[in-house]
Amino acid sequence: MKLYQEQVDAIEMWIMEYGRPLEKAKWQVMMRNAEANLVLAELLKYQNADGGFGNGLEPDITMPESSATASAEALFIADEYGLLQDAPWLAQLLAYFENTADEQRPMTWEQVPNIVETYPHAPWWQYQSATEYRPNPGAVAAAVLIIYGNATQQDLGLREAERALAFLMQAEVAFEHDLFCLQFMVEHLLAINSPMITDAVVVKLQTLIHQTTSFDSATWEGYVAKPLDFVDKPNSLWYSAVEAGVEKNFTNWIETLHPEGYWQPNFSWGEESNEAQYVTQIWRGVVSVQRVTKFKHFGLIE
Repeated sequence: MKLYQEQVDAIEMWIMEYGRPLEKAKWQVMMRNAEANLVLAELLKYQNADGGFGNGLEPDITMPESSATASAEALFIADEYGLLQDAPWLAQLLAYFENTADEQRPMTWEQVPNIVETYPHAPWWQYQSATEYRPNPGAVAAAVLIIYGNATQQDLGLREAERALAFLMQAEVAFEHDLFCLQFMVEHLLAINSPMITDAVVVKLQTLIHQTTSFDSATWEGYVAKPLDFVDKPNSLWYSAVEAGVEKNFTNWIETLHPEGYWQPNFSWGEESNEAQYVTQIWRGVVSVQRVTKFKHFGLIE
């Protein structure tokens, strides 16, 4: 189930021709040992004057304005490439989260503002007011507010973390993107030895990850959570929850690699507009970088 070098070379050629500059930078850092600041330089092109991120960083949300969802995505990327540290851009992002928080709403941060309807977007990003709490993306914001924020921001982060943990401990089922955000928060708060993250919290999150994961490869062409969606490396805290399906998942990726050197995402806008096709092309690059990176981290490149 290894990826051969000639396959990696084909993927690199595809990304360098068709990928966004951001994905090209990710590839250079992960596969060519370039400096991580190469990714940061591209990432910051998506940051707005209000400190938040937009401008299509999350490809399915094309609006230039900031959103909490795109801002959380910026944090996922920064974390993956070792870029989370005290810096002006992060201080500006924390200010964005502080300024846009509304703790009287069901969710402290709307995933997207209603202006999303002004621009092309995936059908699942149609604006609607939240009626109940979900930790996507608030749990991600909570972690960075607690770790990097000033006193006021830390208090906001702590309150949001409490909401996220209450959701986790009460949940019987969960959507995968909520779990990704909870993983981020739990991992980062564990790293600072936060007393909020007990053994029971970790076990509950592991249980939900296992329950949410589809281990049946026949379902993987649809939009389901797959084992490798939850782990980047074999030493992941969550590895035991998905271990039974990891080898099969890598095998499936090898079998579904397009001969031209990319993976087709298992979702689309369901239309053939130029914008939708362009976004699918972006996602091919995003998904391909993610998958090759995991092959590398698991030592599965021949």
